[in-house]
Amino acid sequence: MSYWAGSKAGWEVLLHGGWATKATLRPMTGGETGPTGTAVLDTMFEFPLRLRGVLTYLVYAPAALVDRVLPGAGAVAVLAENALILAVAGAVLLPAIAWRLGARGPLVVCLCAALAWIAGARFAPYPLMDLPAAAAFVCAVLFASARSRWAIALTGLFAGVAFNIRPAYLLPLVAVAAASAAVHRLRALWTLPGLALALLPQFALNLVLNYGWLPAPPLTALLARYQAELGSYIVRYDTVLPGAPRLFYCDPLMASVSRGGPARTLLAGLPWSPGFLAEKFSAALAWSGSTPYSAPPGVEGFGLLLPIAAVTVCGGTALVASAVRARAGVPRGHALTVVAAFLGAAATLVTTTTEARFALPVVLLGAAGCALLVPRVLGRESRMSRGWWLAAGTVTALVVAFAVLGLRHPLASGPTDPAACAALR
Repeated sequence: MSYWAGSKAGWEVLLHGGWATKATLRPMTGGETGPTGTAVLDTMFEFPLRLRGVLTYLVYAPAALVDRVLPGAGAVAVLAENALILAVAGAVLLPAIAWRLGARGPLVVCLCAALAWIAGARFAPYPLMDLPAAAAFVCAVLFASARSRWAIALTGLFAGVAFNIRPAYLLPLVAVAAASAAVHRLRALWTLPGLALALLPQFALNLVLNYGWLPAPPLTALLARYQAELGSYIVRYDTVLPGAPRLFYCDPLMASVSRGGPARTLLAGLPWSPGFLAEKFSAALAWSGSTPYSAPPGVEGFGLLLPIAAVTVCGGTALVASAVRARAGVPRGHALTVVAAFLGAAATLVTTTTEARFALPVVLLGAAGCALLVPRVLGRESRMSRGWWLAAGTVTALVVAFAVLGLRHPLASGPTDPAACAALR
């Protein structure tokens, strides 16, 4: 079910008061059962307000209005809305991050815009939350490196928006908050008013519907726990178009030592579990022309794996280098905040069950990191050493290799449990 359909369903609930106070248990479509074969809460369809943040229903409200006034024009409106988000991210937000880290000029803007287009253009036709959430996250990262109270408050505002529409951003947002607190100290408390403002609608809705006091959809914790357990042996999953069940790629070795929890499974899988985590991170970067969706096994080709991996690795190492040795006139705290965001987003890919599209924030921050190389390539600053380029190339090659290894074992449609995966050995 798309967020477009979910948005319309959500508005129907809001308009007609069809509140649901209890969730039901039943197997998910396509045989997607829990790690132990138990049924999973399939509330994506029947109880959207219990699973999705309330702000998700506002993201495509303009497109929904266009579709209401001009029936059939909603798809064009979604494309225009996402194109605007992508343009702002590529031509304004990412260059602004690079500018704060000392890389400036029209070539920096052009490179950021081009890489953002390569990463996000295939997302634009779909009413998914990936582009809006990534843009809000990048805004939070940008403002977190500023010192004014208003900018720090905006950090909290955009962090709250990103979390509400994509709770999976919690870990990188915590990393940004920790870096901001280390840099700004007591001034970082100004993030709280902005955060409270962004989460107030969800908090109010939860109170009205008796969902509790937490400012998050009530099923967020349950979904996170389920995905963490599944992620202890699932490398990646994809949504296959048109209308097919989800496709899971798994690691039979990790499934054979599954202990029902991610930490216990990873410990039981030593010394192979670090390689499994490398597979998870690398496979998330194995994009294709179908991303954010996928084609069936044997049909799907991961033609964008190499460029996406290169942007992520080269950009990430450039960000780390900027934190280790800050440019003249650039406070090191700026780089530390961006590096914390990048590492937090990367850690999310290995701590849960991810789709390829969940790597979008890592790739976008990698694009900003690549922009830091422009002055060095042009000779305006000291060039990166041959050793650095060799290391970046080696890591990129390793990412490609681990991605290929991680995508060797697609699961057939049916029960998604450790036994089914282990049988592929």
